[in-house]
Amino acid sequence: PNPNPNPNPNPNPNPSPNSNPNPNKVRDGFEALARLGCRCDGPDKRDMDEPEAADAVAARFLQSLERKGTPAAARQLLLQLGLWELSDEAMLPMLRQRVPNAFSEELVEAARQLNDSPPADEDEATRRDLTGMLSLAIDDPSTQEVDDAVSIEMLEGGKQRLWVHIADATRYITGGSALDNEAQRRLSSIYVPSGVVPMLPLSLGAGLLSLRPGVEACALSFGIMLHSDGGIAEGAVGGWDDSEAANSKAAVIVTTSRVRATRLSYAHVDALLRRAAREAGGAEAEFEGGGSAEGEALVVAAAEAALEAQGVGLVEAVETLVRLKQMSAARLQWRIEGQSMESLAPRSLPDTQVKARRLGEAAAEGAEEVPFEDGWSVMVRPEGGDSVTGEARLIVTEAMVVCSEAAARYGMQANLPLPFRGQCMKPVDEEALKAVPDGPCRTWFAIGCMYPMSISPKPLPHEGLGIDEYAQTTSPIRRYSDLMVHRQLKAHLRGGALPYPTKEGGGDSLIVTVAKEAGGASRKYERHANDFWIAEFLRRRYRADRSAAWEALVIGERMRGELTMVLVHELGAVLSFESPSTPLAIGETIRVAPTAAGELSVV
Repeated sequence: PNPNPNPNPNPNPNPSPNSNPNPNKVRDGFEALARLGCRCDGPDKRDMDEPEAADAVAARFLQSLERKGTPAAARQLLLQLGLWELSDEAMLPMLRQRVPNAFSEELVEAARQLNDSPPADEDEATRRDLTGMLSLAIDDPSTQEVDDAVSIEMLEGGKQRLWVHIADATRYITGGSALDNEAQRRLSSIYVPSGVVPMLPLSLGAGLLSLRPGVEACALSFGIMLHSDGGIAEGAVGGWDDSEAANSKAAVIVTTSRVRATRLSYAHVDALLRRAAREAGGAEAEFEGGGSAEGEALVVAAAEAALEAQGVGLVEAVETLVRLKQMSAARLQWRIEGQSMESLAPRSLPDTQVKARRLGEAAAEGAEEVPFEDGWSVMVRPEGGDSVTGEARLIVTEAMVVCSEAAARYGMQANLPLPFRGQCMKPVDEEALKAVPDGPCRTWFAIGCMYPMSISPKPLPHEGLGIDEYAQTTSPIRRYSDLMVHRQLKAHLRGGALPYPTKEGGGDSLIVTVAKEAGGASRKYERHANDFWIAEFLRRRYRADRSAAWEALVIGERMRGELTMVLVHELGAVLSFESPSTPLAIGETIRVAPTAAGELSVV
């Protein structure tokens, strides 16, 4: 998307013979047109923003072409002239805020030079060689920026330590460099259905910085001892000790490291664990939502092939996965006993996969294609068959949560300024809770019991997770605040000056200020793009088949009852529609259909 396109096309497809537009006025008009087109004029008032002086210029420009001077008219003209495409319309808030979606030639060159000639490793003398551990990077096959992996270290007496390895992006991204300044300007990678707008060039994020399979990579590793009940053990919290006896008693070890990751998908891990459970006499034999033995056999074979290609033995991998499964189950139960959100609703809502691709690209991903004249194909479906109950996602989720808990504990003990994240839960009406059916309805109820998350320079309880302290640290390639946390932790490990000290005279450290700025903006951009493409999907489905309808579960309401929320099972999506005059019962199963306006209606 280019918010300031170069106006080559003639804006008037049928100019009069005597028309002789002033080139400067045409250029200014198109620049203003792009700015006006970025404005949201839909029903979501949260995305409205203040008008600019250029908006009036654009309105006059449109009116001179006998068009309405509105954002919608501006977008229509830009689309008609080929200066914008559908994906631009999906990212209006980003364009309005001038969020760049490409990197300048200078930054591309800086990334190339960094790949070719990395700087000296400031932590080389103390970086621990953990390449002997089996480190599993579990993610979607399409993920390019791989920033975490997990290991189990077996200790004397049958004890085991969980290791969570996070890509050490700060090993290469130097504070104050051009790439670092650009990452701070962007604050985070933004994931939209038409692709990703990365925080750092993908040549780095998917390359040098990433935990690539079979490649020795630098990491910041957290070794965590857990009680059998899932809580972090009592003991020392600090860096690696030269004494093995001291390390064996430590509750949390934080160290720079070198690791070699083995890549597996969520589907691979779930299939291997199901087979292991069956062989052990368990009952976990079916895919959630149905599936065939033949289909699972194919996934298992693919997992075995992936391990073999990476030089990893099947037995060792499955043993590690079983231990990780046991760890994640214990962690979840421990958090439930700590009154986390899962104590109200142990099951999550499904993750929705929304993809928008130009025709041809979608076919490569196996998406359904309908030959619409705009050249785009849209797909909405559940994110994998086991996105709700799959053990793989639970393993990753619990490992990332306990890693951020361990980072917060280290920061507390060292008195470091960190962006501690907290969340409070509203008082729960037990009678109202009992009246809500189990499953997705209960989960929606639990979500409604949570206050928005807050960020503080001092530790806060995170009641949503059921833990006492939490400092997000697991995505430094994708979140600038996480990258800052890594810098802070590594500086303290070295015994050097903190890059983000507490401000003299009070006030938040820069590390806290940036974290507060980052999250809300990216969520706003991603929400707008998802909503746009889901509406496009519904419009296209209506046009392709006007008899299309889906089964849906009524899970709750929003806007004081003005909107009814439903889970559309086939799409794996929670959607809303205007509540009918006769209220629908929570837990009721209904049929819904897409409309020409990209909305839902009750059949």
